[in-house]
Amino acid sequence: MTLRRLKWLTVASALGFIVALELVRRALYPYLPSWEGKLLMSAAVFTGALFFFAALFGIIERMQGKLERQNRELLALHEAALDVSGDLALEKVLQKVVDQARALVDARYGALSVIDDKHRIESFITSGISSEQRARIGDPPVGHGLLGVVLHAGHRLRMADLGKDPRSLGFPANHPPMKSLLAVPVLCKGPFRGNLYLTERAEGLEFTSEDEASLERFAATAGIAIDNAYLHQRLNDLAVAQERL
Repeated sequence: MTLRRLKWLTVASALGFIVALELVRRALYPYLPSWEGKLLMSAAVFTGALFFFAALFGIIERMQGKLERQNRELLALHEAALDVSGDLALEKVLQKVVDQARALVDARYGALSVIDDKHRIESFITSGISSEQRARIGDPPVGHGLLGVVLHAGHRLRMADLGKDPRSLGFPANHPPMKSLLAVPVLCKGPFRGNLYLTERAEGLEFTSEDEASLERFAATAGIAIDNAYLHQRLNDLAVAQERL
């Protein structure tokens, strides 16, 4: 519901409520000759008005809260985009992409897969997992199970318990437990192809449709930053090659 529609709804509801009260008052007034009856009717009208405006203000507060959340999301998205686009070194950009994606939707773990020409995972950049943890886990994934769904089909995934999905193959030894999952592809014009994965929403909550939309918007911005980093790296490689001639 937009604010414009809410304003019209407020005016129409208030007018309708006043008209209804007046009709009720006129219908019942002749049957309430005593002052006690009139007082009782006035109290009923006042109570009805309180409930009506309490409900109306509740709707307005929910709308205001939604707008405030959207503003916070846009600000966080803007800051994340500035941080990612503020660097041209490819490795740093890729790490910032997964770090900022994790922070954007308040996830405990994040990962960015880089896909080669044969649709295999070339590298797997993580966030929220220490280097010691990564060493204990062992080799990075190759793109099977749920990773392969996003990897090969470019699908978006959002689930409360990834372990219940029949496509899930489980985790290797020493891997931290992960339950909720949100994954989107990162679309670029250049040679880069990859996917963003986030797991374990803060406080054990599920990822929401708003989280998914926010991550998709960030992935689009990240794609531009990655394209710029690839172009910068290519120009540097060409410059080095020319110096050697």
